This record gives sequence, C-alpha cells and structure tokens, in this order.
Amino acid sequence: MRLVVIDTNIAVKGLFVKDCKHSQVIVQFTDGLIEVYYSLEMVREFLAVVDYPKVRKSFVVVDETVRMYANFLESDGKVVVPKKTKLCRDAKDNMVLGTAMAATRF
Repeated sequence: MRLVVIDTNIAVKGLFVKDCKHSQVIVQFTDGLIEVYYSLEMVREFLAVVDYPKVRKSFVVVDETVRMYANFLESDGKVVVPKKTKLCRDAKDNMVLGTAMAATRF
C-alpha cells in the first residue's frame, strides 16, 4: 500500500471540487487504497484554511464535509510527529516534507 501525505491544497480541492484529479486522492483514502499520514500541525492548517473567507467564497465549503474528513483522518490516518527539516524555502512545505519523512522513518 502506498504511503501518502495529503497537502492542505490537495485536501481542499479534493473535497470541494467535484471530478478533479485531487478528489481521486480523497476517494482512494476513503476506499482504503492508500495509507495517509498526517501531523497535528497539518490538521490545524487545514481547519484554518477552510475557514478563510477567500476559500469559503471560492468553494462551497460544507462544514459537515470538513468534520467528516477530520474524523476520517483521525480514525483511518496515521498521525506522526514531523521531522525537523529546512529543505524547502516555505516553512509550511517543510511541515509537509517533515511529515512525509516521519511517515517513511527517513
């Protein structure tokens, strides 16, 4: 089974844009075809992003879908503590990369 870290942008588009390639990742996760790893920081970022007025205006954000995704992450995903890294210029990208490194025990 493939190990996957779902970035916030992929999660938002995958949840709220129908029939896009990003939604396929969400479907694979909910169908148990991929093993998703996440960090608590990534969940906090996701919950903050879906609450941005710009995101709410751009997408039809359904609070129930947000809760279901967060609950699914908690029940079926694997939480890890991200490894510290500064390989990326963007600190948020380092968070995602550090989560992937922790998931693979890199």
